[in-house]
Amino acid sequence: DTVLDNYVDTSTINTLTELNILNKNINSIIGIEDFTSLEELQAYGNDFSDEDNSGLVFTNNVNLITLVLWGSKISKKLDLSQNKDLLTLNLNSNNLEKLNVSNNNKLTTLYTLENSSLSCIQISEIQANGIPSGWQKESYQTYNTDCSFDGTYFTDPRDENVYKTININGKIWFAEDLRYDSELSYNPYYDE
Repeated sequence: DTVLDNYVDTSTINTLTELNILNKNINSIIGIEDFTSLEELQAYGNDFSDEDNSGLVFTNNVNLITLVLWGSKISKKLDLSQNKDLLTLNLNSNNLEKLNVSNNNKLTTLYTLENSSLSCIQISEIQANGIPSGWQKESYQTYNTDCSFDGTYFTDPRDENVYKTININGKIWFAEDLRYDSELSYNPYYDE
């Protein structure tokens, strides 16, 4: 499509496998779902903060392997549930509050740095059994199979167990029992 009218003829884009829209001051990618053959989308440096309430939806882009939305001010929903072949996902420098990659078991590269409101990244049991070395997150972010809890999380540096915490009168308390096993600990009620 060579006409600059904010619209693209679907017949000219449904075979496109790569799209690079870097730093183009684009504020919406509504219609991206019509790029049904898309394997790689590089869309960093844009401003998707005003995207409508449906958020960014990639459900028709089932061939997507690489998605780079670094610095695109994403804060609302990001639906990647149908992108099961996704290998690389770069979401650095956004405003994400929630992220669910539990359906993306092939994901080898995941960047979530500089998302100050993102505390929990929902993953699958398969992913929990071996976080890929190519995943990078902030120290306050946790990987968990259930991110529905509204409190915060604490990761024990001794064994990487993740615990739910709650705030009561300005103090942070554990919302569940510790699972750390140490030969040095002793409980007179349970140990002999």
